[in-house]
Amino acid sequence: MQKAWAEGQPFSGVLRFRKPGGSERILHTQGMTIRNASGIPVRAIGVVQDITEQHLIEEELRRLSLQLMGRKTRRTEFLVGTGFGGTVPESLSSLPAGFLSRQRLPQ
Repeated sequence: MQKAWAEGQPFSGVLRFRKPGGSERILHTQGMTIRNASGIPVRAIGVVQDITEQHLIEEELRRLSLQLMGRKTRRTEFLVGTGFGGTVPESLSSLPAGFLSRQRLPQ
């Protein structure tokens, strides 16, 4: 933002700051510098938007996506007979006995 102020260019960015109580806020800023007739910056105008909640939601989506990819990989390995050393994972042991067999169902 200082470079934009010095060069008179529009600015946009994401800032993090810690409030006195210790919580962190994430802000998106966007604006431009106003100069006087001599070209000296005299003020900046723009918008500051708190995007903390949006950022937290995006992080949670990334975490859940990675978790889902891991589960998909483990499930695929189980279904093709690798990755579990021939044992049924504990999370699947409560399923009915015939459910996990590899027999084809009659058509």
